Amino acid sequence: MYQCVIQQSKTSAYTLFIENHGPYQPINAKLIRVNGRSFKTEWYSQFPWIEFSELLQTAFCFNCRVFPSCNVEKSFTVDGFKNWKKGIMKFTQHQQSIAHKESTCKLSSHKVSKKKGTVISEMNSAHKTTVTQNRKYIKCLLETLLFCARQGIAFRGHNETETSTNCGNFLELLKLRSNDNEVIQKYFIEKEMSFTYTSPEIEAIRSVLENLKTIFQTLSEIESTDTHSGSDAASLLRSIKNFEFIFCLHVLREMLGMTNALNLYLQSPKNPPKIPRMSKVPNKHGGGNKQPVYTDVQHFFKINFYLPLLDLLTNDISIRFSENDLDILQALYEVICEENSSNEVIKKVCVTYSLIEAELKGELSILNRMFKNSVEKDSLENRVDFF
Repeated sequence: MYQCVIQQSKTSAYTLFIENHGPYQPINAKLIRVNGRSFKTEWYSQFPWIEFSELLQTAFCFNCRVFPSCNVEKSFTVDGFKNWKKGIMKFTQHQQSIAHKESTCKLSSHKVSKKKGTVISEMNSAHKTTVTQNRKYIKCLLETLLFCARQGIAFRGHNETETSTNCGNFLELLKLRSNDNEVIQKYFIEKEMSFTYTSPEIEAIRSVLENLKTIFQTLSEIESTDTHSGSDAASLLRSIKNFEFIFCLHVLREMLGMTNALNLYLQSPKNPPKIPRMSKVPNKHGGGNKQPVYTDVQHFFKINFYLPLLDLLTNDISIRFSENDLDILQALYEVICEENSSNEVIKKVCVTYSLIEAELKGELSILNRMFKNSVEKDSLENRVDFF
């Protein structure tokens, strides 16, 4: 039955290949001579891709029938080859053709993918493993952070460089935990996944904002599973879900993003910054420098660029966000995200936006009931999405 499939479509050949069948190569086949010549079974060993149809008395290329290319010869896929006088020459030419090499490459790749999985599945598996390991590492960092907060001890040290003998409570505690924690040993001590930040502050803030949901989920998991640190995780979770905290993160991201170019320039290893040449007062006029003397490059850029930029940003923020504006933003946050807002807060929102206090209270009561009935978990994200 297998030989009858040879003259059929590519789908049949592909189906046989999927079922782990190879080229049909009958040893004791009945060979009919044409002009005194016939197919030779010893060609199987010389050209492993050849298959022979006893019914049609023609030869085909198994590889090209399974994965045919656009330029493949029809004599090896559809019609069948039977010019036995030029058999070896034509088989060699076909084996060296680009179409046959493409088909053979596809067939080999398919076999490898069945054993080891496709590139996409391997990348997806590797990504899942990386995400799982990263979450474990974040959990270890948060546990250490919660311990320092619970004990009321300072996180930072006076000197946190690699040569320091005391890098502060947080880093020293991580070093201690690495003795019996493989994840901390792997990522913190051995730095298997190390990251180089030219501006650690802006990168840290961006990382927090980008992974805010993951941080929330990790703290929620610690809150529900860890009986020892659960209450601390819950307290920290409430603190970082606060409007002021998230607002400050966004403001800092904008501020540090503007100064990041200066940080990159100051830390450039290829083109280290230099203090520009200072103009001097001629000796006949008393001599000396026109500009103040700077101790180093950092001091020059701090005085002339960094501090003036901070002043500009501070003034801009003061103009755009007055104290009253921040109070209104806080009031809006409480009205939307708190179930029982105070009368004072509701009144402030009504006065600002010319609303009727009684109507707003009624609408908030209805919305809160609808929110409870439609959403299982009360959280900042769910409330924002719902409203």
